[in-house]
Amino acid sequence: MSKAIKLNRIKGALVDKGIPSFLLAIYMGVHETTVSDWCTNRNQPSPKDFKKIADFLDLNIRELIVPTQPTGNKIAESMLAEVEKFQHQGLSLYVQTETKTKKPKKIVNPELLKRLKDLIIEK
Repeated sequence: MSKAIKLNRIKGALVDKGIPSFLLAIYMGVHETTVSDWCTNRNQPSPKDFKKIADFLDLNIRELIVPTQPTGNKIAESMLAEVEKFQHQGLSLYVQTETKTKKPKKIVNPELLKRLKDLIIEK
């Protein structure tokens, strides 16, 4: 089993406020194991539940999310540049194909898709 990525800091917020997790479970109308899963980042609350938790703890919802730092990999920018280069070469972003039932279907140009996937692998 892989280690959970820490996305929320619900556990830390509960500790900071001195509030036991079972009170959050009662307030939210969920089982204590659900709150435990949120606190250990095994599962994440829905956006609606995040808002409700923030209200319960009298916090800004942002205080329940672990801040991230930019990675500097610029993947989105590199992919956009590749798309623009592709278009500049006069190539179409989409091509027409058929489904198994012979219905027309528009898909991303396979050549562009290959270039973008290769670019991602490089990063």
